[in-house]
Amino acid sequence: MFKKIKRYTSKCLSIVLSVTTLLITGMPNTMANKNTKTVQKTDSTASSFKKILKKHPILCTGAAILGTALIYKIISYAKSEWDLKQTTSKIDSLLTSKIDNLSPKEIDEAISKELNTYTGRAPDVFVYDQSLLQMDHRLLLRTLIQLNYLFEKYDKFTIDLINYKRHYAWHKQFNLSCSALYGNCLASTSLNVGIIFSSENYRNYKTFLYKRLSELYNKFQPPCDETMLVEGVISHEFGHLISYLFIINNPGLFYQYIQCSPDRILNELAKLIFGSYEKCFISEYGKKNGSEFIAEVFANLECNKPKNVDPLGRDLENFLINRAKYLSPEKANLRNIS
Repeated sequence: MFKKIKRYTSKCLSIVLSVTTLLITGMPNTMANKNTKTVQKTDSTASSFKKILKKHPILCTGAAILGTALIYKIISYAKSEWDLKQTTSKIDSLLTSKIDNLSPKEIDEAISKELNTYTGRAPDVFVYDQSLLQMDHRLLLRTLIQLNYLFEKYDKFTIDLINYKRHYAWHKQFNLSCSALYGNCLASTSLNVGIIFSSENYRNYKTFLYKRLSELYNKFQPPCDETMLVEGVISHEFGHLISYLFIINNPGLFYQYIQCSPDRILNELAKLIFGSYEKCFISEYGKKNGSEFIAEVFANLECNKPKNVDPLGRDLENFLINRAKYLSPEKANLRNIS
């Protein structure tokens, strides 16, 4: 049975080649018409093709499908290999920042400095977990720098966050216990909020950059500067924090938040900021729901030079200045990017 299928498959593939020859040699005013023997042979092949197709239509169709699938597989593999080569080359070119040129001792000193700034904002609010030292230290340093930058830029939001945390005795987690792809922002009706990170993806610097760069190319993550791949994760989770606090800071929304589905309220918040956000595109991940859409737009806003920010990012920026009051107008164009 298998030999028969193999024989017919080979025959069908040869027929495909023969038909291609027929199309070429059958074209008028070409060199192929000058070869009478070739034309005669092609006519004979075409006749054989019709007979086989009529006699075994299912096998011919199956062979054609298998052939097409095989070609598609080969092309996909070649493309993935090419993308891998290009991405790996790109990552090597991205490892040229000031942080990448620091010695291990200098990196540890810089981490200590950033940690002092981070925990010094409000020791009873911001809790640092020693398990973070399991992270690649360059990733940890870039994470802390971006967090400190965001808390400094969104100073009005930071003060509001601290006040609410003190009033409700919140606890901010910052550790490596997350099972998500990169990180997660926690918010519950018991008023617990935290940013946590994936222990797996933060252990290897190059692997992290490779995954993020691949997602940038296939539009899974929002458009951002290629030098801000690490910072994009932090900004995304910070965008969630801002969303949650805005809801909690508005009694009407907060009442609905604790009574109804949080996702539904966050969808309403996305509509409040962007209008018909479902018709807009910022990234594939941003299609998930309103909450992720807001966070992805925030990452786009914070991880690009001003001229490269998406119009959706400008809409969010205006909302944060005029409605949420979390951003000072004079700090709007402040960027943690050279």
